[in-house]
Amino acid sequence: ASFLALPQDIMNTEVGSEEGVLVSGKIPRMGAANNAGLEQAAELINNARQPVVLLGMQSSEPRNVEALRALLNKCTLPVTGTFQAAGAIDMPNLDLFAGRVGLWPNQPGDALLKNADVVITVGYNPAEHEPFKWNANEHKVIHLDSSQAEIDNYYNPDVELRGDIAE
Repeated sequence: ASFLALPQDIMNTEVGSEEGVLVSGKIPRMGAANNAGLEQAAELINNARQPVVLLGMQSSEPRNVEALRALLNKCTLPVTGTFQAAGAIDMPNLDLFAGRVGLWPNQPGDALLKNADVVITVGYNPAEHEPFKWNANEHKVIHLDSSQAEIDNYYNPDVELRGDIAE
């Protein structure tokens, strides 16, 4: 619940239609993450025994879905996702998908994360599936998102790739 209090003179003032609606300008599109970070991420993935992709809510945006599917067509990486990432995996890549993790126990997805040595989070926010539930082994983590990682004791990425996810 919340309460908003305004000064009485504002509360009693009539709002005129001549002011119009305030609309923000277009938000500039971010570019790709920096090359040094991409090289670090590639090295971690190339040296991993069991890399896993953990999809979050932002991965299900149309441009990101298209890029993810193109990636999975080139690199056969096992994938799991939060419930908010629904729709990101298509039928041709379904054999790479271990299902969703988060709300209910998912034996294949949970096992996939437990046994991973590198977890690549794509558009993931810790509120979707708390890191202490899947990162108790302190995996190497690559955070790929347009937003900065929300770090804690169980989610402190080794590489943070901030920029346009699709790029």
